[in-house]
Amino acid sequence: MGRHNGDYTKPNGLRWAVNRLTLLFISPRPYSMNTPSAAPLTDAQWDFLESMLEQYKSETSVWNTSELDGYLTALVSGPTVIPFEEWFEALWGGMEFLPKWESDQQSDRFIALVVQHMNEIAGKLIENPEEFSPIFMEDEHEDGHFTLSVEDWCFGYERGVVMGDGWPGLPEEEQELLAGILVHTYDDEDEEEAIDVEEAADMVCVGALNLHAYWLAKRAPSEPVRVGDKVGRNDPCPCGSGKKFKQCCLH
Repeated sequence: MGRHNGDYTKPNGLRWAVNRLTLLFISPRPYSMNTPSAAPLTDAQWDFLESMLEQYKSETSVWNTSELDGYLTALVSGPTVIPFEEWFEALWGGMEFLPKWESDQQSDRFIALVVQHMNEIAGKLIENPEEFSPIFMEDEHEDGHFTLSVEDWCFGYERGVVMGDGWPGLPEEEQELLAGILVHTYDDEDEEEAIDVEEAADMVCVGALNLHAYWLAKRAPSEPVRVGDKVGRNDPCPCGSGKKFKQCCLH
């Protein structure tokens, strides 16, 4: 284990323009300009995301959809909203690893599907936590049987926690919950074998649910921007970029 451990840090100073899509980041409740979708992704959409992550991956990027799911879960669970341009850069491992997309259509589709899945995760965590279920990979063994693997999901979650400066100030109980997730990112094969996989998956899911609930209760309440609300050209863009609306998602 330990594929990415220590290989990435929170980016600084990225200014990555998103001019073609309306983006949604939930904190603590959904807001929308053009009602971005929060529908579950189809198999074809998952296959597309997996192929893009494979095509453009680097040693420090998110490698697969399980890791992506963990990353997005941590992003919508932490104490603060992370601007899109920061977490999108970190998804690829840094500005120098941002994809050289084959077309605008390819990049637009990838971003839209990632945001759509982020919306789905956040919606479940906030309104239907009993429906939340991490997306784990399955490992195939020599005898042909499969077992769950939580490692990649936990690597992604760790990446999201790093984006939130490590989530300082967690009480002891929540620190233990976080440790129960991050333990699966350590390079310790003996400890890994000692943990029952099904039990580990349950612990990761429970930990993620409780950590989201903790930070949700700590966030300052904010008024959601509902469909139809007017956003002025000179108002801050709702995508969280920090730019004026006219310089960002308006175009």
